[in-house]
Amino acid sequence: MPNTSPTFVDGLDLSGVIRTGVTRQFHRKSRTGCQKCRVRRVKCDEAKPCCRNCTRHGSDCVYDRSGPNVAQPRHDIATKPSSAMSSTDADEPAESAERRMTELELMHFYVTETGPSIPFDKETAHEFYVKAIPRMAFKSKALLYSIFAMAALHKSKLEGNAPSAPDKKNAWGQHEQYSRLAFQHHRQELAHIQAENIDCLFMTANLMRLMACFILSQRVLEPYCPPVEWLRITKSHYHLYEIGWNMVGENHATQVSKMIHSTYHEWEIGGSDGTIGTHTFAHLLQPLSSAKKGRNDIDNPKLWDTATKEAYVSAENYIRGIYELVEKKDKFEIVARRLILFPVIVDAHFVTLVEDSSPRALVILAHYFALLTMLNDFWFVGKTGAREVMALSNSLPPLWNELLEWPLRVVKEGLSL
Repeated sequence: MPNTSPTFVDGLDLSGVIRTGVTRQFHRKSRTGCQKCRVRRVKCDEAKPCCRNCTRHGSDCVYDRSGPNVAQPRHDIATKPSSAMSSTDADEPAESAERRMTELELMHFYVTETGPSIPFDKETAHEFYVKAIPRMAFKSKALLYSIFAMAALHKSKLEGNAPSAPDKKNAWGQHEQYSRLAFQHHRQELAHIQAENIDCLFMTANLMRLMACFILSQRVLEPYCPPVEWLRITKSHYHLYEIGWNMVGENHATQVSKMIHSTYHEWEIGGSDGTIGTHTFAHLLQPLSSAKKGRNDIDNPKLWDTATKEAYVSAENYIRGIYELVEKKDKFEIVARRLILFPVIVDAHFVTLVEDSSPRALVILAHYFALLTMLNDFWFVGKTGAREVMALSNSLPPLWNELLEWPLRVVKEGLSL
């Protein structure tokens, strides 16, 4: 059967778009690598009888392909979209009474249902999602279509529309149509960032991050592939936020300034000095107690290069900061915002380690997803946390089970303020 998991539009990673104004070109991994590397979408050195990645992870290395032209299936959330999603020349739908009615209904649904369902608190974000975004949409097609796409996605969730048979008349089909248009226009607008349009770009990026969260919650998890596309897509927006802050950060009349000032502390990684201490999650940065000499020595913290150490320490530090807020019974909205911002703020090298299926990076990610279970009641997050923790646990070598006890316990027993 074809994979009917919801998919991201190719090129949604905006890092190259922001820098050059053109869509970043994606490269393909080796088509003739071993099974594990192809599933994980990482480069295989094709060493025989066991490639470096499989040697490193203690996995069976199986080569079942040969020749340069064998088609490569892709199983993660970056799977090639269906025909309704694959076009890069997303034409505007024909003007008609039906289109006008559809868009009016979607705008009404966003203002009355979707917008109010997004904020974690009413003080800092309700105005942003419920009033400011619809008001600013008159200035940006990308933002307007993002509103329609987000509302249709919400309706699809409530109505139980499946992506297996997209129909432009049902909510899922409407989401696909308008998200495609939104992504196309957003890339065009990113090529011309100015103080006049930075608010619209900022708002559009926020809605796209939420859509990415929902699609992550629906992805196929067998065989397990690390959520690299979600991380890269979300991380790519950090550059946009940085540009916005430098451009209008001190102009308190802008939405960029209002939002970042109201969530200032959530953007901080923390005060880590790069040392590995004895705090709550310090074991995540320690050698495995059951590690054997040989193939596992490569993950000994003493052998980490500077970039790897900084990536692990900063990710652990940020996640630990969230957990400490939970222990202190801090405000829910502060914890929730820090959780949602993690993939935006995380070190870029950490994303690379996840893409390489580094067991330690995946274990740290499991701790993040365990904390994310606190947001189960928000429709765009859903059961993502528990699903990812269980899938990660089943995919990692048994050697790493000792570091998965806490996230598995959280999934079983729950975590609350």
